[in-house]
Amino acid sequence: MSITFRPTAQLADDARTFELSCGIAGVLGEWTGMANAYSEAAVHGLVCTNHLCQEFGADVDETTPAAGVEVNLANGRAAWVLDLLGYGELNEGDDTAEQFLARVMLTEAEVSFDKGTAPVELDARTVEGARRVGYLQDVLGALRNLATYCRSQGSDVCWG
Repeated sequence: MSITFRPTAQLADDARTFELSCGIAGVLGEWTGMANAYSEAAVHGLVCTNHLCQEFGADVDETTPAAGVEVNLANGRAAWVLDLLGYGELNEGDDTAEQFLARVMLTEAEVSFDKGTAPVELDARTVEGARRVGYLQDVLGALRNLATYCRSQGSDVCWG
């Protein structure tokens, strides 16, 4: 299970942009709309000499600006981060981009550098995973980018 932080305003499939590429021809272009992009990818597979394109169509990668701003965390890590941000045990919710950004920046200023943790064996079958050095700073940086993007788009931040 996981919790995803994302903009509240999601683009409809027909407003998202996609780039098509091929191992032989390189970038084929950019299409607006998911159906258009996947249709073009399939058509390319009919004329391309690359066996992967023939079997699966061209590669389709989303280039919509919001595509890379979502932050997905495991439930336990998300609960920990939400608590640090001052949301307590609110596993789903939303906040304005300005308020969320302020909480992230305050948390960044307050917490010391994350030195990571070693795995902990809770019992014979349960091990709580380790956390790498700098993990918290990386997550807070990603959440700051999300909040900044949401503020620029006039969207709130939601999670759940």
